[in-house]
Amino acid sequence: MRVEFSSIIVFTGLISIAVGVILATTLSTVDRSARYWIAGALLSGLAALMRTVTPQGDHLIGVSIPNAVNFLINLMFALSLRALTQNSESHRRLLTGGIIFAVLYAALHEVFAELDLALIEVIVNPIVQIAMASLIGYFAVKLYQEKGFRFAAVLAVLQGMLALLWVARGVTGVSQGRIDFAALSVVNAFIFTPLMLVGTVRLLCYLGLRLEEYVAKTERSGADGLLNTLNTLALSRDNETGNHVLRTQKFVRLLAEHLQARGKLDTQGIRDYPRLLHDVAPLHDIGKVGIPDRILKKPGSLDPAEWEVMRTHTTLGAEVIDAARTPQTAADSYVNDVLHIARQVALSHHENWDGSGYPHGLAGKRIPQAAQLMAIADAYDALRSERVYKKAWSHDEAVADIVSLSGKRFDPELVGAFIGEAQRFRAIAETYHD
Repeated sequence: MRVEFSSIIVFTGLISIAVGVILATTLSTVDRSARYWIAGALLSGLAALMRTVTPQGDHLIGVSIPNAVNFLINLMFALSLRALTQNSESHRRLLTGGIIFAVLYAALHEVFAELDLALIEVIVNPIVQIAMASLIGYFAVKLYQEKGFRFAAVLAVLQGMLALLWVARGVTGVSQGRIDFAALSVVNAFIFTPLMLVGTVRLLCYLGLRLEEYVAKTERSGADGLLNTLNTLALSRDNETGNHVLRTQKFVRLLAEHLQARGKLDTQGIRDYPRLLHDVAPLHDIGKVGIPDRILKKPGSLDPAEWEVMRTHTTLGAEVIDAARTPQTAADSYVNDVLHIARQVALSHHENWDGSGYPHGLAGKRIPQAAQLMAIADAYDALRSERVYKKAWSHDEAVADIVSLSGKRFDPELVGAFIGEAQRFRAIAETYHD
């Protein structure tokens, strides 16, 4: 028995084009992620419609090109999700390599078809599709872990279903030897129909993702206003430069993303944690607003009594942040997260791993990880910066000093993360130097 399902292909093709058009016309900002997804949706729709008008027996247009294009479509979806994870690496090289691979892939299809061999169609194509489904699923899971978007979790599940369907497709292809794409057997119809429909639902998930992102940005707007006020207050009493603030923000986020990629980041249940840590980093010394000028701006070294006063900037910082809590902010979960992490950083960034720090002499894991991340970022920048009492250290000298303090001042695990990102620390320091 043979089953025609061209109507399903037409339906999914029209839905794909509709999704692309909707995204292109409704998104307030068509960023890199949206451009990839829109291109993938439109290309998916056009490829599906082209398949329905292809003369039977035209292997190049009916099989080789669609399979190569399908690879490119999946690559675009993967790059789209990768962009949403705020990965700053260029995608151009990956896209160029993907296009080259797709052309070679189509050519191999034709070569094997001329030899009357079904190796590419029956075995290689399912393997490629399973790999691409897994790649998109990986970025969907990463997006869910970093930002907590529920549609990312749905997308990951859909990708798992697609991978399983392609496994079934591969097994069926091996058992039959070849698939007749013009009129499918009943067995294959039960595989390809879900493949088409699940792929269409996957397209729609992106609309949900961007809606969740918009809601998250709206939630952050209140926190952004509060952060701007607190940052202005902090900078008004800080003798550091604006570039110091920028550098330490980038350093601390780099470390947080490194740990998150390895499942070692203590996010405390807060979504988009590296971004939040980046945003609150300038508040680590906000307590200096309560330090007298004669001490804060003293050109020489401080005497023991003055050091005791200077050390109170940690507890003063916590008090300033506590004062920012109001009945209005208490109702905003994101603002509460911001103030919670900001307080940890302000209060504990001078605590040492061996318990010799201040203000409370915390040791080991009792020190909030956010504060230890801030301590490493601040220490590296201080070493690399020139002061009235010292010259700027070289990158290698700064790295060696921080490594020497592993297990004493700093968490050895975080020092390991710092070593792994040392060259990127150097690049940030050189790009944004004073």
